[in-house]
Amino acid sequence: MKGYGYLVSIVSVVLLMIPPLKSAKEDPLILLCLLAGAALSVAGMAMRWLADRQTQRRIDRARDKSEAALRRAPGVVAGH
Repeated sequence: MKGYGYLVSIVSVVLLMIPPLKSAKEDPLILLCLLAGAALSVAGMAMRWLADRQTQRRIDRARDKSEAALRRAPGVVAGH
């Protein structure tokens, strides 16, 4: 679900950038700021998404290790 949230945020940044483009084309500094701001916003969302994925992989690995340890423990019945 988080991935979809980031995707929605990226699309919204692009959509919000479109209206000011016309006037920004007349001033190179404003155009640069607009494009850089949108690019940094999208890059930040992408980095947060990657960090979330990395955290989830760590959680999954820890869970898998603890489940495997429980299966190897004497007297533990699998699935209980």
